[in-house]
Amino acid sequence: MVTMRMLHEHPVIAVINGNAVGAEISLTVAAGSRLLAESANAAFELVSRGIT
Repeated sequence: MVTMRMLHEHPVIAVINGNAVGAEISLTVAAGSRLLAESANAAFELVSRGIT
């Protein structure tokens, strides 16, 4: 809704904001995936060493 209204009033600003939000979401997902992968690796190492 907000994007549509902004697109109507300021097309260029809306496009820039849309791209920025898209990039931010992509970075967040990438960071989240990396954290999950690292956590999984750490857990696997602990289990394989018999600590947990």
